[in-house]
Parts: sequence; structure tokens; C-alpha cells
Amino acid sequence: KASCGADHEKCTWSGDLFTTAAVDWIRQQGSATPWFLYLSYTSPHAGAVGTTGEDGVPSPRVSSGPYADKLGIWPDVEVHFANCVHLVDAALGTVMSALETLGPTFLFFSSDNVTI
Repeated sequence: KASCGADHEKCTWSGDLFTTAAVDWIRQQGSATPWFLYLSYTSPHAGAVGTTGEDGVPSPRVSSGPYADKLGIWPDVEVHFANCVHLVDAALGTVMSALETLGPTFLFFSSDNVTI
């Protein structure tokens, strides 16, 4: 969307919302009793920022991300996809940091985005 700004920095990305909500919830639960959290990011499969289409750019902050130097070299959709995978990885790191404060915890991770 044009209203999101050049780097989609003005629009809310679902990955940011999911991560914040998950970390807040984890902190509220603590480690006193067992609990279960299912966190399922929609990125990079759920279309573009501000749309539900499958052909848009899926993530914000591309120009400040680790693939910014690939803009204009790689196809835009590939740069945005790589950036999105990076953002999901960073978001999971944030969630894992919250889990580390609780002591022993089981974490199961699955993805169909595999680099070979």
C-alpha cells in the first residue's frame, strides 16, 4: 500500500504483532504451571504488507535489512522473501529469549522454508 511508506515502515506487520503478543503471554504464564502456546506466523506466505494477494512483497524494513544490498540485483520478490525469512527468524529469537527466563522448556519448530 502506498500509505505504508517506501519501506512499509508505517504499516503494522503481523509478525511484529504475533511476537509481541506471544512474549507478553509467556511472561504472564510464568513457569508455575504447565501451559501450551501455538504460534504460527503467516509470513512469508500470506501476501504483501497491507494486502492478501500472493504476489506482493511480504515484509517491511527491507532497505535496512540484511538483503538491502541485493535490491536492484535480485528480483524484488526474492529480496523481500529473504528479508521476511530473516524477520521471522529474528522474531523467533525474541520468543526464545522470553522462554529462556522460565527454565527448562520444550520448543518445537517446523517450517517449509528450507535452504539447501
